[in-house]
Amino acid sequence: MFRRPNSDRGTWIAAWVDRDGVPEMVRDHIPPYSPDHLVEWGSITKAVTATAVRIAITEGLFSGGDEVARLLPRLPEAHFSVLELLEHRSGLPRMAHPIRALFRRDPYADVVGRRLDPATVVPLLPRGDHLYSNLGYAVLGEVLDATVASWWDWAVDRVLAPAGVTTATLHPSPPARVLPRDRAGRPLEPWSVGAGPYAAAGGVWSTFDDLCRFLGAAAHETTTPPGWQSAPGADVINGATRHSRACAIRPSGGSRVLVAHGLRLGARLERKSVELARASRIGVGREE
Repeated sequence: MFRRPNSDRGTWIAAWVDRDGVPEMVRDHIPPYSPDHLVEWGSITKAVTATAVRIAITEGLFSGGDEVARLLPRLPEAHFSVLELLEHRSGLPRMAHPIRALFRRDPYADVVGRRLDPATVVPLLPRGDHLYSNLGYAVLGEVLDATVASWWDWAVDRVLAPAGVTTATLHPSPPARVLPRDRAGRPLEPWSVGAGPYAAAGGVWSTFDDLCRFLGAAAHETTTPPGWQSAPGADVINGATRHSRACAIRPSGGSRVLVAHGLRLGARLERKSVELARASRIGVGREE
């Protein structure tokens, strides 16, 4: 069992997950983590949305080549396809508005309980150029809303429930959230991403075990799973929010997935996860 050394600045937990979704903890729960409390998924939510969209395409509700302006007439400048949104090739910026300097302000607060402003859904780069976009996945959520009534209900029914996930929510009870604390012991508030249109880009919370169950399903995939990225020697996915970070590594040819979640570690979580994977003698490519 790996334990947190005294030199760690921040807290993290990790587990290997097999194809049955059973987590094998290699860094166990330590406060403020608890098996019954909820962790932020951040942009790992995009894998849920991407899978939900793929299922809708498979069932013929729309096609990957459909132009979004046709599916959503209220967004007249959305001259890109569903597939381009999925692959971050729509040209849309990361956010409708810049994230405030040093993250001092919740960048999602202005859109809580509101729909996307059509004036902000305008590509920044030419169609087809790659630009990672939370805004793009917010638009995908609206595409599903317009097609199946609720992207979240569809995702729960078609994506999360089949993976055995039962605790996922966009609106976690404050006492149930895993959050870091300030020097006075007060929890540091998360961003409000799940309370508005960006929920489809990064709003999910669940227990760590359920995060593992969802990501462990990737062990069944023969290609890079929806919403994941291909890296040297592995498929990877991560999600970063105000204070939390989650990541997963599926080594090429492996039958297990390494899942990690950290508080106040930033990109160090990915480095620690790669080191942990290598220590387990599982082939993972060099970090880029």
